[in-house]
Amino acid sequence: MVFTNSGWGFEPSCGCFQEGGTVRAQSTFVRPIWKGSINFGWVYIPIAVYPATREEKLSFRPLRRTDLSPIKYKTVAEADMKEVPSDQIVKGFEYERGRYVVLSDEDFERVRIESTDSIDITDFVDLEQVDPKFFYKPYFLEPGKGGEKAYALFHKALSGTGKIGIAKVVINNREYLAAVKPDGLFLILELMHFASEVLSPEELNRPTTALNEEELKMAQALIDGMSADWEPKKYRHQYRDAVMEMIEQKAKNKKLPSAPGVMLSPPPGSTFSSSSATFNWSAGSATGYFLLVGSSPNGADIYFGQVHVRSATVNNIPTDGRTIYVTLGSHVGGSWTYKSYTYTALNSPATPTPAPTSTATPAPTLTPTPTATPTPTPTATPTPTPAPTATPTPTPPRTGSGGMLSPPPGSAFDSSSVTFNWSAGGATAYFLLVGNSPNLADIYFGQVNVRSATVKNIPTDGRTIYVALGSQVNGSWSYNNYTYTAFHH
Repeated sequence: MVFTNSGWGFEPSCGCFQEGGTVRAQSTFVRPIWKGSINFGWVYIPIAVYPATREEKLSFRPLRRTDLSPIKYKTVAEADMKEVPSDQIVKGFEYERGRYVVLSDEDFERVRIESTDSIDITDFVDLEQVDPKFFYKPYFLEPGKGGEKAYALFHKALSGTGKIGIAKVVINNREYLAAVKPDGLFLILELMHFASEVLSPEELNRPTTALNEEELKMAQALIDGMSADWEPKKYRHQYRDAVMEMIEQKAKNKKLPSAPGVMLSPPPGSTFSSSSATFNWSAGSATGYFLLVGSSPNGADIYFGQVHVRSATVNNIPTDGRTIYVTLGSHVGGSWTYKSYTYTALNSPATPTPAPTSTATPAPTLTPTPTATPTPTPTATPTPTPAPTATPTPTPPRTGSGGMLSPPPGSAFDSSSVTFNWSAGGATAYFLLVGNSPNLADIYFGQVNVRSATVKNIPTDGRTIYVALGSQVNGSWSYNNYTYTAFHH
């Protein structure tokens, strides 16, 4: 059996690439890590223990640059940095700084705990009474041959009680506290911390700030607005995925593409099924992304978010059947590129139909008169035929992007907190990037409809700070770039 991660993975047991260069991850279900039985009272149930989770930890070996020869580590003594042969190495416990007690193999043998190949349940307790901090690593329990009926009976009986079995188990000569829990169709053995391993927060500073009732209501409203059903597959290890994708391409001697992210779901052109949608997109070779969702091309009146992951959930999409415009921005090779998509909003029956009066033909009495004309131009003179519209000639729209006003571009900051202010131009929305290199947002990214933003975590080591101001003008985005000097603390 093989676990795959978006079609690829890594084989840790051999540290190699398999299946013609495709990187794969070996299943944790190939063999059990331990076999034994569950015992309580007169009950004996043979079981096999399989990992219920896995740690997706990337491991890299140091290599010599010239020939990629792996680097080996030598055991050297701190006193003189001389290499020590294995038969001269003993085990010591540092009971005071620089002072050790040496333990021999015989000492360890004297206190070694014998494995009994059994999970000995001593108590059944209510699950809700156990602090979640005590649990840390779950395993599946598979019934052994001849134990299927007892296993099923115990599972069903325990499932209806709300209780868990507290047990002791010895695995690889190490004693563990553990819990036996019902989970779906299987039993789970979850290793637990002993009481001495669970730390108390008594020495920490407890927050004593008085809480404002209105602020609390706002915080609760935010939590309610972002509440959703638990969907574990929605949360991906984005950094690991990106690194593994890069490793796979390098393993195949492929040149990394310079490509933006591409929308995967919902399928472009489809119709939303509710007022909430989770957008997922491919990585491309981008280092950052942002998502615009609006009622017009390049609009952000519904949602704007900048993320370093490849997923975003939008909760306030209209449900009147309108066209929804989505723009995905990708930061590739130091600049931003964009892809645009359209969707159809859910047409909810509860949405009221627009009133007929919205399409009514202008009445003759709406013909402009001299007094209604802002300036006495020839076009404002009444004519026998009604004018095409009932409004004066529109004023040309403002043009140009916003421009930074303060701090003055090129100046030095006087602290780690800076408030940026900019002019309006002809923009309807703005965003601000603050970073350690051009077009990077590792210090700050924010989208606003106002012309001000405060950034509070700017470094204070005198480095160059790069600021990009984006403005949405006539349906498209334009940018102005600025540099500043960080305060040198």
